[in-house]
Amino acid sequence: MPGVAIAADQTSLTAHIAILTGLSYDGIASVPTADGRETMLKFSMRTLELPGIVLSVTQGGHVLTTRDSTLVLNGDVELFTTKISGILAGIRVTFTAASPPAGLRPDLTLTSVVAEQVFATANSLHAVTSQDSTG
Repeated sequence: MPGVAIAADQTSLTAHIAILTGLSYDGIASVPTADGRETMLKFSMRTLELPGIVLSVTQGGHVLTTRDSTLVLNGDVELFTTKISGILAGIRVTFTAASPPAGLRPDLTLTSVVAEQVFATANSLHAVTSQDSTG
């Protein structure tokens, strides 16, 4: 669990593909946010690669959007999210606290990924061709 409260701003992430290496689903976590605790799914992995990522953060009616051709998180990656969906082996899956994943392989690829209220930590982050916009 993060050592500090995370922002409570609305976030959404989309990616063409999510490549998760050394994946472990760690269960449901009660994560401290600036607005109180939030129930989130917790995943850990060695590497998270997100080609075609778009990350949007909404705060006070303003949206900051970051687009990267590829975002790679390496080493001791922890991913917290309230909801994540995508296509896994040809089947649309959606995971939430009410419907958590079961029996995930340690190395998997999701396509057409959408996640809500995303927070991640890692030893390193590499963004390729980053572009920001506000609205």
